[in-house]
Amino acid sequence: MDSLSLITIIFSIFLLILIIVPTISLFTYGIPVIRLGMTLDVMNALVITFTTACIATFLVVLFATPLAYMLARRDFRLKSLLESLLELPMVIPHTVAGIAILLAFSISPLSQLFSLFGIEIIDSFWGIITAMAYVSSPIYVGIVRSGFESIDRNVEHIAMTLGASPLKTFLTISIPLALKHIVTGALLTWARAVSEIGAILIVAYFPKTIQVLILEKFLTEGLWSALAPSTLLLITTLLVFTLCKLLARWIECHL
Repeated sequence: MDSLSLITIIFSIFLLILIIVPTISLFTYGIPVIRLGMTLDVMNALVITFTTACIATFLVVLFATPLAYMLARRDFRLKSLLESLLELPMVIPHTVAGIAILLAFSISPLSQLFSLFGIEIIDSFWGIITAMAYVSSPIYVGIVRSGFESIDRNVEHIAMTLGASPLKTFLTISIPLALKHIVTGALLTWARAVSEIGAILIVAYFPKTIQVLILEKFLTEGLWSALAPSTLLLITTLLVFTLCKLLARWIECHL
């Protein structure tokens, strides 16, 4: 065995231990008591979490896909500044992100605009969605932008020389060719949304998501009280994420 392979194996083992051992520990201690976590409040919180994560992911895909395409295909003034702003939610503490959202939707003119449409952000269903979308959208934009950049521009140019409009080219050529990246970005966006807690605690403590409920149980009742819902969340998320990845692979093979 050459030295590179040996170093790779050794370093990989350390990382795998860091990831696998805590997961196995949670399964080992949590599965025997998982039935204790299947209470009405836990199940309601789980439904709220998955529902808001799905809606947040849908909104991110809808609004961020054209933005990712623009960043991949256009050069313009202040592009670097825009890229930095889009990446900001990944580098700031998410409690800070929560405070920023709280200010934006409580005392700024933006809150008044949303109020005209009867949409309340603070301590609401939409507040959870807003927090999830805020922290997860940079992941989607980065992945999908890479997908659009990997497409040969000549393919798009040929379509337009044959009479297709830029919009039709985008919908019928660019999106199908970047579909793998779009699906991957959506999956990771959903996963990041499900794992968010810092911003949600600040923006929308109620209605309680499963993340907030687990933290509350841990702080008020201790580790063993939080163990059952934590295991339930881990298993459910793992099943959903695995099914989504299998579906994404099927789509990739049949399109």
